[in-house]
Amino acid sequence: MRRWRIALYVAGAIMCVVAAACYFRPIEVVSFATRMHLRLQGEHSHDVVIAGNKIHFREMGTGQPLVLLHGLGGNSLDWAPVMAFYARAGYHVYAIDLLGFGKSDKPDIDYKIEDQVQMLRQFFAQEGISQTDLVGWSMGGWVALKFTLENPTAVRRLAVDDAAGVYFHPTFAASVFTPSTPSGVNAFFHLMEPDAKPLPAFLARDVVRIMKSRHGWVISRAANTMMTGKELLGDELAQIKQPVLINWGADDELIPLSSGYEMQKKIPQADLDIYAGCGHLAPVRCSHAVAAKTLEFFDAGTPPSGLVQQVPGK
Repeated sequence: MRRWRIALYVAGAIMCVVAAACYFRPIEVVSFATRMHLRLQGEHSHDVVIAGNKIHFREMGTGQPLVLLHGLGGNSLDWAPVMAFYARAGYHVYAIDLLGFGKSDKPDIDYKIEDQVQMLRQFFAQEGISQTDLVGWSMGGWVALKFTLENPTAVRRLAVDDAAGVYFHPTFAASVFTPSTPSGVNAFFHLMEPDAKPLPAFLARDVVRIMKSRHGWVISRAANTMMTGKELLGDELAQIKQPVLINWGADDELIPLSSGYEMQKKIPQADLDIYAGCGHLAPVRCSHAVAAKTLEFFDAGTPPSGLVQQVPGK
């Protein structure tokens, strides 16, 4: 009987610790669970040193290379919902923590898009990637477009999801990306997903904590650099000759759908798929639909022809 009591006490103590972690550090708990789930699916994590900075990446599968680039404030775990999907389809998937984000180093630089392009070029050389299919989401889409322009032979097909990089009139200041209060967190998430319910207070508080204690300064610096408009892409996008797929959440208020149309106008061979009921987080909240259409595009025998399609999202 005494042993059972001790076991119950231990189990209760463990449950209390787990409950406390879920309440006070929910993002770290979710991150840990996501990493463990990816590991069980066959993911491997690595670090490489590029220009004196550690760059962290995750890889899964074998076959044709497929490189995934996250958005501002994100990291390689953002691709967790789709990495195994692409790997099972026969791709060697690389999800990279861009310079300054995730587990990659955070040097004291301006965090220009060109900084990420140079890092990516050296990453390809170091990993022996001569040509890849490439997916970029939000800021990562901007990086992917610029990388393709500068390294045309390195990209076979390009897909961008709710990508930054072309001019639009923002309805927000750069500070929206680094909220300092729970209400600011919810305002930011409303921009990305207008129909999303407010985050629970404990989760919004944890977002604020991470912004203040970890990488908020990197996000702020990158956002301010991007919003100067100095690296915006314009008519030079017409130089992209690869097959291009533009995925866009119909309800995106952070980077509006008009940007998707403008991007397609400048890349006339690109197809534009618009996902009903999805916002800026379409690659996550509508991951099955977006990934399926992206895989269909990568595997297509014929190039895109400038079509605009409405796609069921959720």
